[in-house]
Amino acid sequence: MFPIVLNSSTGESIVSFAQPVGHCIPIATLAKVPGAGNSDPAGGRITVERTDNGKVRVRTFHADGTPQIYGFHLIVVCP
Repeated sequence: MFPIVLNSSTGESIVSFAQPVGHCIPIATLAKVPGAGNSDPAGGRITVERTDNGKVRVRTFHADGTPQIYGFHLIVVCP
C-alpha cells in the first residue's frame, strides 16, 4: 500500500491508502526526515488517529504544544 499524504501548514497530515484502513491500527513516531518540514523534532510530540472515512490523521507539535510541521514515520497494521 503506497500512501498519499496531504499536509497542512498546521502540522496536520491526512494519510490515505488504496484501501480504507478504518479497521487497522496506526502507529506513528517523530522522525528526522529530509524535506519534511522542520528536520529536527527534538522535544516535540505526535498524535495519530483513524478518521471516519478510513484514513489516518497525524498531528505533530513543538515541545511547547503549538502545532509544528515535523517529519514522522507511520506504520499501519491491519489484521
